[in-house]
Amino acid sequence: MTDQPADLLAAAAEVLREHVGYLELHGIRGPWTVHSGPSGYPQAISNVGVPLLIANTFTDPKAPPVAATYIALMHPGVGLALADWLDVAAVTWTNLTNANQDAALAVARAVLGQVGDQ
Repeated sequence: MTDQPADLLAAAAEVLREHVGYLELHGIRGPWTVHSGPSGYPQAISNVGVPLLIANTFTDPKAPPVAATYIALMHPGVGLALADWLDVAAVTWTNLTNANQDAALAVARAVLGQVGDQ
């Protein structure tokens, strides 16, 4: 991988698609939803309309289940949309505003585990 912005964006898009592909191989798709038992604990994240458990969170039932809600929000369809956006940003890099370049790089670096890198 190079340090060229377009290459970084394309690499992040590839990582997102690869991970979504792994999920699809195991029948995991989106969108996802959150269910809690009568006590509100634990919170279960699952596919909408399919009884397939994605994850459990263990937020105190007295607090809103923000971790579970966030995980459900970031289902595979969101990953694919981000990958598409990163691909477009890579191809149109020189036409992007500085703010859009910064946003695309921030997402790519986060996906690649380079948060805080410049």
